[in-house]
Amino acid sequence: MSSQLRCVQESRCVELSMAVEKNQKGQDFPISGTTASGKKFIGVFDGHGSDAVIFAIRNMHRDGILDSMMDQENPVQLIQKKLIDDDVCKKASFEAKMSGSTMTGAILEGNTLKIVNCGDSRTFVFRNGTLEFATTEHFAGNLAEREISPYKFLSAVNFKAISETELEQISADYVIVTNSEDKSYHLALTRALGHNGLVNPVPDIHTLILDPKDEIVVVSMSDGGTDMLICDEENQDNIREEDIRMIYELSSEDLKNKIQERWGQTWRVKLLSGKTVEQQWNKWDFDDVGVARMVIHPQDTRP
Repeated sequence: MSSQLRCVQESRCVELSMAVEKNQKGQDFPISGTTASGKKFIGVFDGHGSDAVIFAIRNMHRDGILDSMMDQENPVQLIQKKLIDDDVCKKASFEAKMSGSTMTGAILEGNTLKIVNCGDSRTFVFRNGTLEFATTEHFAGNLAEREISPYKFLSAVNFKAISETELEQISADYVIVTNSEDKSYHLALTRALGHNGLVNPVPDIHTLILDPKDEIVVVSMSDGGTDMLICDEENQDNIREEDIRMIYELSSEDLKNKIQERWGQTWRVKLLSGKTVEQQWNKWDFDDVGVARMVIHPQDTRP
């Protein structure tokens, strides 16, 4: 976990922090920093499939390439281009070819905040304590996403938290991705980096204009975090108010720890069959939890 505090124009300060819990996969990779031109940024990458793509992204970060990309208009497309140019998904086995990563985050330039999202991780933006914007997940359950998807789908199941102690099994779909060798694999996402260009990498970009007197809190989370948020039983797209407040109020480290606790607790699971069973995962079965947080403090208006 790292934290930075940097002052910006008009006496405003930006606080950047991140935290990560690497469980079975070890593929969550949160980032934060300042570009050469002075932009502040946070982000979370969540690798899937083999480690090929997430390792390549970590190497881009180590070499300073990732920071320079965050200075550009569309960093997701630049990262995808480098993955393709470097043949990251062609150099090894079929498992490497199916390798990919999501990316979600925010870039602050002056009073303009740009939210970038590709995949099923999410970013939440609060203005003066109220949730103003949240990204939507790019997966088959997103009907708008499904309508523009070129893929075929495979029926599957998933789980949603509906209370502090209950999970509900729900119907879901996986995307069927077929490569040039006519081999197929199943993917939860409709957009992602990597995959040798077989999966749509085009991000959603949302821009907010900030008032210097506003307090802005931005939180990016991998799906290992959002999967443990408690949803409305009647509408799975609605996160309960208590968890919205938790995202806003907790530090990156405390939010990561709270999500980790939920992964480890004993759950009552309502199955599609109507039966209820108890389920407890060991740490090896938890998903990774990655969090990055940006707090933009309001301008000091004291005389």
